[in-house]
Amino acid sequence: VQKRHAVEGKTPAQIINELFQGITDTYDNDGLMFKCTLTVMGQVFHAVASSKKNAKHEACMIALKSLRPDVHAAIESLNTPSSNTSRMNTFGPPPSVGITPMKKRKVDSTDSPCSLKDLLSKLCLEGNKKYKLDS
Repeated sequence: VQKRHAVEGKTPAQIINELFQGITDTYDNDGLMFKCTLTVMGQVFHAVASSKKNAKHEACMIALKSLRPDVHAAIESLNTPSSNTSRMNTFGPPPSVGITPMKKRKVDSTDSPCSLKDLLSKLCLEGNKKYKLDS
């Protein structure tokens, strides 16, 4: 009978190191991707990712899924957000609730000056007094 193992706040690599002895990992790099080969209890697990850290993470998750499904399920349940969790730490814009976007005003070339000089010239022309800009 395997005893329960606390997984909160730990990475899969930390959990693997706590549960098993004599773990070896090797890495290969093809220029773009890293391949992690993880050996645990004589079994070999492979994972490929864009960084060594992600490759090791994936290889450890595969090993846990194979060797300790109960621990793997506990990790997955921590990573799956429940419907009661706050959206504070999620990415992306907040959900829009009854907010209609404002229509953008069309801008023509006279409304958008390309330089400060163009803006000042426009303001001088619109004003009641006659001003003249020196170049």
